[in-house]
Amino acid sequence: MDALFSVLRRVRRRLGRGARAAKGGPVADQQSHWRGRVHDLGMRAIYIDKLGQEFVAVPPGEFFRDVAAKVARNAAGELEKIPAGSTVTITKPFYMGKYPVTQGQWQVVMGANPSQFKNRKHPVENVSWEDAHTFIERLNRRQGCDDYRLPTEAEWEYACRAGSTASFPWGNDEHKLAEHAWYFGNSGQMTHPVGEKTPNAWGLHDMLGNVWEWVQDWYGEYENGPVTDPAGPPTGTARVVRGGCWCNSTAWDCRPTDRDFWMKPDFRFGGVGFRLVFSNPFPVAARRRASKR
Repeated sequence: MDALFSVLRRVRRRLGRGARAAKGGPVADQQSHWRGRVHDLGMRAIYIDKLGQEFVAVPPGEFFRDVAAKVARNAAGELEKIPAGSTVTITKPFYMGKYPVTQGQWQVVMGANPSQFKNRKHPVENVSWEDAHTFIERLNRRQGCDDYRLPTEAEWEYACRAGSTASFPWGNDEHKLAEHAWYFGNSGQMTHPVGEKTPNAWGLHDMLGNVWEWVQDWYGEYENGPVTDPAGPPTGTARVVRGGCWCNSTAWDCRPTDRDFWMKPDFRFGGVGFRLVFSNPFPVAARRRASKR
């Protein structure tokens, strides 16, 4: 009898968790699925390196990339995607920086701070794609590895969406942008400390707004049809930035699909920074820290 009651208690707990997740809606479902995938892979949800930089586990998966980036308003007046694109598959797990690289982190590695809006907790900006690579080269030497890099454009969008198939990581309601991002309407025309806005379902902060983020890819037209681990064209004249920044005036400019591509690799501006990827999914020297999510 005791064994039967024990089984019933376990079933009730599982049903309760399922009901709470359902009540939480799509974002809660995205988070629950992410936690399950990370656990199944044996990854740590959060990895903290020797410099105290936090990284969030990103499991393999896929997303639908809007080649035409068509968005229209539905009957409720919300921005809604019109499917026109292809499936992108990411086959390798990795860690994505929980926040954009901060000015404090930059200064530890580079010894100076080039930012326009100086504050060690703000994202570093006014750095070119080439500057970001110099930082990464020095960081890898300092850490004795070659695991730090920029995300590919596909990895960036996959992590930004965090399992969402809507126009934004939280759904289709553009009026919630201020809860998740610093943009023209709430930024006061400047950057802000990282991590102050609501993260996406995987716990990544500031993926939209605050600063544009350099990715590895040269700009080019997307390939037709399904693709696996795309890395962009082999050559080009401009690198891609993603996510929008404090100076973007509308939600349209801060969608996960939006890509800016007129910036050459040596371009610097007070609204452009970057975020790191740590490509080793099972870092031996990682320090454990319980996730607060």
